[in-house]
Amino acid sequence: MIRKPLADLAKNPFDVVVIGAGINGSGAAQEIVARGYRVLIVDKDDFAAGATNRSSRILHCGLRHLAPGKSVWDFVVCTQKEVDWMLSEINFVIPKLNLTRGDVHYTYAGIQPVSYDAKDPKGTRQIRVHDLSDEGFPNLLMLTGGPIMTYRIIGSDLADAVAKRISPSGSARELSYFPSAVTEKIQKEQSGHSTGPLGATILKRIIEEEQTSSLIDLFFRRSDMGWDPDRGGAKLASAARIMAETLGWDDAQQQQQIDSYHSYIEEVFPSHR
Repeated sequence: MIRKPLADLAKNPFDVVVIGAGINGSGAAQEIVARGYRVLIVDKDDFAAGATNRSSRILHCGLRHLAPGKSVWDFVVCTQKEVDWMLSEINFVIPKLNLTRGDVHYTYAGIQPVSYDAKDPKGTRQIRVHDLSDEGFPNLLMLTGGPIMTYRIIGSDLADAVAKRISPSGSARELSYFPSAVTEKIQKEQSGHSTGPLGATILKRIIEEEQTSSLIDLFFRRSDMGWDPDRGGAKLASAARIMAETLGWDDAQQQQQIDSYHSYIEEVFPSHR
């Protein structure tokens, strides 16, 4: 569905509000909805636009990660000293790789949120659900230490915590683990190729049914067109026209979206020209 104006949210009450639409927030919202609750999920950007979008899936839970030719990025980059250190460590462990700075396409630097632990000054990476009632925020829960691979368990734990505090306003339903109809159609059209072509019809369905509000959403979080060798450049203009027609953008809005996309590419993939 196309995203509704914020003013429309006041028309219907919600049982639970989930703040943060990353893998853990989205997984928790899905689990809580399945138990019969009316759930509002909010995020300052898009689904999976933050830490989830920048997970390496390879070097997990490290403080700073290096990505030789892999899909890893953030808006904070490693220093050259850190790059040299990581290269030396990788080459020491796997000497046959013989990696150099020329193999580094872009870097990622970030810190996974950790929980305070009096026994560990660096904090603990254990998954914890914090009840902030004692801090003056009744019925407010906060999650720390949630890696991608445990999001289903975390969602269930958060739903259990909610159930102890409030009853659902609706009836429970079966929790679906299947992809959406749009996702299934994308997989069929691409026929197993990671960057297969997507026609105008399926692009319009993605925009209409998956709350797509920007070209960046469409190319990186609703499809994998942004991972083409040219970072989606060949498809950008036609996709922008389809989005403009579907969402009612004028020429200025369409150009602003294209400019924002190019700025995103330059910022996230500085080696791309």
